[in-house]
Amino acid sequence: MDVNAKTILISSILSLAVTGCGGGSGGSASPSTAKSSDKSDASISGAVADGYLYGATVCLDMNDNKLCDQGEPTATSGNNGQYTLLNVNAEDAEKHGVVVEVSATTIDEDTGSAVGKSYVLTSPPGKYAFVSPLSTLVHTTMDMLKTTESDAEQVVKQNMVFDRPDISLFKDYIKAANEAPYQQLHKIAQIAAYILGQNHQSFNEAVQRDGLDADEQSVAVHNLLVQHVFSQLVSIKAIAAAKVDNSAFTEVELAALDVELNTTNIKNRLEKETEVNAATTNFDIKNVFEKEGGLSSIDKYDCDKDCTYENDTITLSVNDDLTYDWEHTQKAYQSGAWSPVPTTNYHWDRSDILVDGEWAYHDAKKTGSKQTEVASNQVALMPLEVISYIQLDITDKKIVPFLASSKNLNISEDIVREVAGSNAAFGSGAKAYLSSVMASADIYQVSLDNDFDSCVGTTIPWIDETTNCNNVTSGDPREELLTLEALFSNTNDKEIHASKYAVTLNRENAGSQRGTAKISLNNSSSSSINSTWEIRDASPGITIVAIQIPAKMKKLDGWYDFGQTEVFFTVIDGYLRAGEFTPIGAVTEWTGYEFNSVAMDNILDQFNL
Repeated sequence: MDVNAKTILISSILSLAVTGCGGGSGGSASPSTAKSSDKSDASISGAVADGYLYGATVCLDMNDNKLCDQGEPTATSGNNGQYTLLNVNAEDAEKHGVVVEVSATTIDEDTGSAVGKSYVLTSPPGKYAFVSPLSTLVHTTMDMLKTTESDAEQVVKQNMVFDRPDISLFKDYIKAANEAPYQQLHKIAQIAAYILGQNHQSFNEAVQRDGLDADEQSVAVHNLLVQHVFSQLVSIKAIAAAKVDNSAFTEVELAALDVELNTTNIKNRLEKETEVNAATTNFDIKNVFEKEGGLSSIDKYDCDKDCTYENDTITLSVNDDLTYDWEHTQKAYQSGAWSPVPTTNYHWDRSDILVDGEWAYHDAKKTGSKQTEVASNQVALMPLEVISYIQLDITDKKIVPFLASSKNLNISEDIVREVAGSNAAFGSGAKAYLSSVMASADIYQVSLDNDFDSCVGTTIPWIDETTNCNNVTSGDPREELLTLEALFSNTNDKEIHASKYAVTLNRENAGSQRGTAKISLNNSSSSSINSTWEIRDASPGITIVAIQIPAKMKKLDGWYDFGQTEVFFTVIDGYLRAGEFTPIGAVTEWTGYEFNSVAMDNILDQFNL
């Protein structure tokens, strides 16, 4: 799919993690006294940790306000972070999460000392056995995406570049300390707890300073703080991986992190939090696309001298076979007026997708599939990928806070302020939309390159969707490779070239099914990146050589932030092709807000004042 068009089409609640605002299970607390079900003859037990926490308050959050209130089953954690909540109805335990209020005097058994700063941990309903900063990240992501626990766990793991389906974020990483992945998760949890502690009190004080009730804003505040951690997961994991001992993290080691969250504009940020909480999934997104003018976004680019403002709109038309034809239109603000801009058909508009054991042609100009049943608030981008929207009513809300940049995920408040001012508001009927895109199955995708640059130096021209110039080469002059075995050489130094990278595969002997690899990105001057490869069947009769995408590769080339965990080689139509693998459950794209036609007209009107 056209990356630029996809960025315009797809927005996500996860972008709020970076901009410092986002979704939650509630923008204000329920009444402070919670009531449980009538039958309360059971109990639940577990442990709480960054390291095991002694002396923390633990409760079943009966009103889902992320506070321990009067009347809720409550206990104090003991040695090894152990707690037991008495008089808990089994139904309540599966319906509500556990909250842990860590006070400044709570003892962290990792250090044997008081934590020094208060913070709050939570767990999703039913996941009370081990409550930690990791369970807190999953729980908040569930709120942000309004999604399931398993999907939220996958999102968190993906964003910390932790592609291990066998590793659970709910497992007691202290008990599992003999396993390297859990040692690393323990360190990630330590850093997350530190960031939460550095911000919890100051954020609540800022809320009170602005005349708001901290208890009523407990969910919003908690989710903002957790999202601040979420936005830095890649850096947090890198710092954790570099730690060679079990000593406390120093300020020098954490210098790359944005530890303290800015407390300015609290009211605006909590207002957006409340709006996201009130968002609905009970609407028909196809009507918005097809009959109500589509979804639009706005951004600005090229600000070295003069900024270029761009307004992009996506519309869909629904076909009888439940596919959708989509159209992308673009306008630029130049010389005081909005003028149409021609859109380009990039070479990645076309691709082959592995469906039911066969390579199926996919054209990004037509999306959806009669094979995929989706809810009314969803659109099938292709047979294996679904985008889910939530809708926010933004009538009378100020325009400025909702203008999140789709390019860099930072709030571009100056888009409106530069041309009008910060007090403009949306009119009646204005709606904003946030979305998440998730792979509904394992996706093996091979680009059908047909642009000039990709074909230079090749012997096969682009002809149609089955014969193209995404062919893997080696040598000088370049030679097209036709088999998987052609990837390997006896000297282990044969460089293989794909359109975005070059790779050398190390194979110990002819029978080896796996080995090591060195990758060099075509758009980077960085030295080679170490990785691993293996030969496996993607489907019966479809054999691939799959290469893990390392974290450094993701960092150097943003293309691989779209959920992919592997690049691979396979034979299609007699030639060796390069592709990318995205696992089921991966979130493949997120950006900022998109708007209906009413809201976008309100924004564009500001340019005409």
